[in-house]
Order: sequence, then structure tokens, then C-alpha cells
Amino acid sequence: MTELIVALDIDDVSRLAAVFHDLRTKAGVAFFKLGVRSLLSRSTQPLVEYIRSYDCDIFLDLKLYDTRDTVAATARRAFELGARFLTVHATPSMLAAAMAAKTDERQKVLAVIELTDSNQRRMSTTTDPASFDGIVCSVQTAHEIQIFGGKPEGKIIVCPGIRRAKVFDSGDALRGDFASRWIDPTDNHINPATPAEARAAGADYIVCGRPIIEAPDPVATALAIMEELRA
Repeated sequence: MTELIVALDIDDVSRLAAVFHDLRTKAGVAFFKLGVRSLLSRSTQPLVEYIRSYDCDIFLDLKLYDTRDTVAATARRAFELGARFLTVHATPSMLAAAMAAKTDERQKVLAVIELTDSNQRRMSTTTDPASFDGIVCSVQTAHEIQIFGGKPEGKIIVCPGIRRAKVFDSGDALRGDFASRWIDPTDNHINPATPAEARAAGADYIVCGRPIIEAPDPVATALAIMEELRA
């Protein structure tokens, strides 16, 4: 079943803690993503430890891109902090360096092959699938992978850019192949998709931030998304 990861992209630490607490205790969300923005708003270790104290998994979305030694050292520290997922630029040498830093089979190095505000693909055709545990990509790319042979055995697909279907005055959602046909064009994700589309495309995890954390009722929104994933 496709699982939900909530991106806690909130600058205010008090609000971040409150939203996290409600989503964990009232909606049962157990996987949260922290990016550079969140980590710079407060010292990293206390924030990660606070979230982990609620028996949650952590996705550190750092998109590491540096020398091999620096990537290896940073990945090692991220896993020591308790990260379960860690993102790395889809460059073979960097992926290999991060993979070597793992100490637990639950720790996953995810290759970032594209950003969801761009159509540019970043995965080299020569990248060895053994040098990463999974990829971060749009739902459209996940769909293409499913069409052209499927993902390698044991790999995972994480899809960000998730948006819920908009409902118009008629009460009916405008339908199309993908949500990008009708989601607000000012959204910075140029290829968004719904939770159901992500599940159908073979995503193992979806990442959803603003539609949840900026909703009038984050708990109700998270519950609705999880219900859509189970439908």
C-alpha cells in the first residue's frame, strides 16, 4: 500500500511542533520529511529527536551534492541522527558514497532524478541500480517506469507534488489523465498528481506538504488523503 509522508516545511518552530503533534496523535501519521528549510529553523538534533520520540520515521531531504568524502560524512551523520530516508543527487559516485555510509537495512538512499518544478531528468542511463535504494520522482515519471518494464526488484519510488482534486461549483471534479490538467497553474509543482494517481502509478510513498500543513484542518486533510490511498 502507498504510504503518506508529510513534509514539515514550516519556519515557525512552535507551529511546526503543534502541527506535527496533531498529525501524529490525531491522524496517525508516522512518517515526516524535513528539508533544509526546516532544519535551519532550529538546531537539527533536538528537532529530529523530538519527532522520533513519537515513534516516527524521518525523511531527511537534503539532496546531497558535494565531493564523495563530504557526501559520505554527511550521510553518515544523517543516519546517526535517525534518518530512515535520505536524498542524494543522482550521480553514481555520490550515491555510492551515501550507500556506503548506511548501517541498517531500513536506511534508504534515494536518488533525486528530477525536481517537481522542472521537467529536467537527472538520472544517468549508466547509473547502476545497485548504487541506490530508490528514487524521488514525479507521478508521471513513476507511471512511465511502470509502462516501460517497471522498477527494479527491491527498489522504492517516492513521489512528491501531491495535490488533492479540486471540486468546482458543479460539485464534480474536472478529470483528466493527471491532475496537472486542472490544478492551479501557479503551483510550483508543474506536474502534480492526486494521491489516487500516485498509487495507480506504483508509488510506494507520497510526499505531501502544503496541502496538509496549510489546510484549515491539517488532521482532516491528512486523514482524507490516507483514505484515498486505501480506496
